[in-house]
Amino acid sequence: MTAEKEKTEAIIGNKRLLYIDALRGFAILLVIIGHIPQYILYNGYEEAMKYSPYLPFVSSFHIPLFMMVSGYVVNLNKLKAINKLKLLIPFFVFGILHTFTFESSILGFFLSPYKYGYWYLLVLVFFFFLLYLVKISKINLYVGMIVVQIILSLCAHYLSPTLNNLLCLNPCLGLWPYFCLGIILRHSDIVYSKYRKALCAAGVCLFIIGYYIEHQQHIPGLHWIISGSASIALLLAFFYLEQFVQNERIRKVANTIGIHTLQIYTLHYFVMSTIGLLWNADILINKHLTWVEWVISPVLALMIAYICIYLTRILKFIRLDFVFGR
Repeated sequence: MTAEKEKTEAIIGNKRLLYIDALRGFAILLVIIGHIPQYILYNGYEEAMKYSPYLPFVSSFHIPLFMMVSGYVVNLNKLKAINKLKLLIPFFVFGILHTFTFESSILGFFLSPYKYGYWYLLVLVFFFFLLYLVKISKINLYVGMIVVQIILSLCAHYLSPTLNNLLCLNPCLGLWPYFCLGIILRHSDIVYSKYRKALCAAGVCLFIIGYYIEHQQHIPGLHWIISGSASIALLLAFFYLEQFVQNERIRKVANTIGIHTLQIYTLHYFVMSTIGLLWNADILINKHLTWVEWVISPVLALMIAYICIYLTRILKFIRLDFVFGR
């Protein structure tokens, strides 16, 4: 064990790691940037994919990255599935509240495969529960991961479409490998490898090549390489950057957003939907100003993140922060 790793392991029990919080913050900002074209700037997903300069790029890896980070921070020694059930509190509270406010049907919320955006919380609960079953079964961790993937595949194939949507089986099937990847990367100590710079560079190259090929012709399975290589490269890059970025303001912003990812995720749909009601979704297309999104989306994403953080503080002040399941 290197001195660098010994120092990290010594403080991990009582101090958050900045590179992880920064990566979590970056991931949630990518999620918001991916949602801004759909909820605000354009009329839905199809139009956003056609005109947005960000969405096709960001959507190639942002959710897998977020799931990989969720797996990376799992402590298998302290894993208790019962504690993770608290994630169902914000799933039900904010999901149903958003449905009543901006959508039409509570039945539609439960039968929608993506739960009007709140599917991630339900999928994460499933993943923690499945991982806990693997842990208590005493079988090899990696064998257990493969068994779970097979079971998810069988369920997605044989269960009815209604049950598939109700249980979010398709997102589960697609994202379980990334959750496992995060766990594997944590256990492999990849960030302490002497080859981490080379691995980061290789990840970037694989992502660029894969992304280019994917947009020339569709190759089955190529998306695994694109999103997986991007996730690994970003993990290593943020670990490396933590040692060189000493600007306190930047570090504070990274830490603040990183520790509020759950709150930002649950609240940003309300903020974006409200802005969307005030914004003319046809203006960028009609005025040939789609290029403006290059500037608008990052700035707006940061603003939305901080609005969510301040809303969180208000909820905490009036003692309603239990709605986040914390």
